[in-house]
Amino acid sequence: MSATGRARDAGVTLIETMVAMAITVLAAMIAFPRLQQMLLIYSQRQTVSVVAERLREAHAGALAADRPVAFAVAPNGRALGVSGMAPSVTPQGVGLSSPSGRLILFYGDGSSNGGVVWVTAANRSVPIWVVPATGAVAVGRKA
Repeated sequence: MSATGRARDAGVTLIETMVAMAITVLAAMIAFPRLQQMLLIYSQRQTVSVVAERLREAHAGALAADRPVAFAVAPNGRALGVSGMAPSVTPQGVGLSSPSGRLILFYGDGSSNGGVVWVTAANRSVPIWVVPATGAVAVGRKA
């Protein structure tokens, strides 16, 4: 009860609700692009890990079977494949490229023809190198 003896309605006015909504929308408009950028970078990091692992699996498969195993990037840059394995598709916004669409071959003796696969997202590119003499896979720098 108020000092005059009347009960006041406890609650929120329409104006207060509109102000709270406006502040929430402004905060979301500022934060959302940054969140999208962070998610894209995270997707790129995950894709780098998957590509490096697939290259290592191809190398191990060539050694185990003592026959060549091929690794390829799709012409559209949205998928990768290893002979004898199901293809993998990249997340939205992440692209793959290999110079002139060249296959990376791993041989039964442990060597390869070498090459590089670039994983690109959010204006950032990360190289994954394959060393010709050893077939070793290095991320981010040439081994």
